[in-house]
Amino acid sequence: MDKVGFWVVERSAENRLTLRAEMRLPGDALFDLKVIEKRIPKPNLTLGDSSNSHKNIELIQIVTFNPKGLIGYAYWFGLLPIHTVVFDQMYNRMVGRIQSHGQRNL
Repeated sequence: MDKVGFWVVERSAENRLTLRAEMRLPGDALFDLKVIEKRIPKPNLTLGDSSNSHKNIELIQIVTFNPKGLIGYAYWFGLLPIHTVVFDQMYNRMVGRIQSHGQRNL
């Protein structure tokens, strides 16, 4: 069983990673990341330019919490503002790293 911090790898595929929280929570938490890579055609503006497409990468982050009882609901909604900030920051850092990695490989 692979672990990332207090997360356990539930599923790992080429473009998808699902983690399950392994901490005491009043419910079950899943963190799901999916990378979708699309080739987008671009107009050929330069004679002899053989690159007729570029990559568009979409990152999808889904955080799921299935509360157990009223305490679970109180936990989730009580910490929702903090969770929103934390997960937004994580998402933005991942997007920044993907973009900088892509620029280095041009």
